[in-house]
Amino acid sequence: MKCDPKDLLLYAVTDRHWLNGRTLVDVVKESLDGGVTMIQLREKSLDEGKFLEEAKELQALCRERHVPFIVNDNVDIAKAMDADGVHVGQDDMAALDARAKLGPDKLIGVSAHTVEEALLAEKQGADYLGVGAVFPTSSKSDVGEMSYETLKAICKAVSIPVVAIGGISGENVGKLAGSGICGVAVISAIYAQKDIRAAAADQLEIWAERSGADIVRQHEGADPASVVYDGIQSAKTKGVDVIIIDTAGRLHNKTNLMNELNKISRIVERELPNASREVLLVLDGTTGQNGLIQAKQFKEIAGVTALAVTKLDGTAKGGIVIAVADTLGLPVKFIGVGEKAEDLMPFQAKDFVDALFE
Repeated sequence: MKCDPKDLLLYAVTDRHWLNGRTLVDVVKESLDGGVTMIQLREKSLDEGKFLEEAKELQALCRERHVPFIVNDNVDIAKAMDADGVHVGQDDMAALDARAKLGPDKLIGVSAHTVEEALLAEKQGADYLGVGAVFPTSSKSDVGEMSYETLKAICKAVSIPVVAIGGISGENVGKLAGSGICGVAVISAIYAQKDIRAAAADQLEIWAERSGADIVRQHEGADPASVVYDGIQSAKTKGVDVIIIDTAGRLHNKTNLMNELNKISRIVERELPNASREVLLVLDGTTGQNGLIQAKQFKEIAGVTALAVTKLDGTAKGGIVIAVADTLGLPVKFIGVGEKAEDLMPFQAKDFVDALFE
């Protein structure tokens, strides 16, 4: 399975130490509400039965938001519950063995501390690397702090995505700029905070600032349509040419969340009646014909005008492109064929068809 780099942008790792009377399900839900893009369940003390029970609850939350759910270390639990993948350390099961157990369609993450470890993990089939500790951290007291130069060297040496981990906070994340990482993995920066949702949103805001993009956000529990309205007004005031509205992932059969999209569309139509609009639905190319059902629902509710189909390098089921175009008349504008930014490219029908028969 190929790892989408955007899923690593804000990678949250659970830690029971920071619950402070709350349930793990509650704090993970708050972090998802705040914009976390991947969840790793890291448990060292629960018995296997309780671990599996809790993992299934968290998995259900993540699937509802289309956020990958990863199990730390325990390959057997990951397989038993059909998790999206597993993350293993240098002292755990080798990536090659984890792949043999889980099969080709699951994410395998590997911790790496040197260029040599990173290259070996990639060779053995890892989909992404967790690299660190990049700053001092209490959660990994047995691991020394990694230099910026080593982090950058690892990113340059491998072709798979790299997420930095270890002691990362809003105050020091800027020091990782230019290293080549795709995102950051955090524990206390989110889960040790009183307002977890806000802490997650704060991390995303830092990334927006690093990329030179303005971001508009509101308080916890705010109506997404009102956030869109504020964003449009801000853009008008600043004379911005392009507004990107990135909505949270959702299942097409969740009526309340689909109605939320419809409301957002009405706000945009009312506030920018003459603007050129493109409504892109991002489809996972591995979903097969289920993608056709999704596309039909989103077209009806949100007025989808085109598709971006990802993970076409990791599946032979690219026929979903033909089915959607033929049945719904929706053009495919972009395809994702790898992990790097340049691997998101304009769709060329002839090249696509030729590739099907190679």
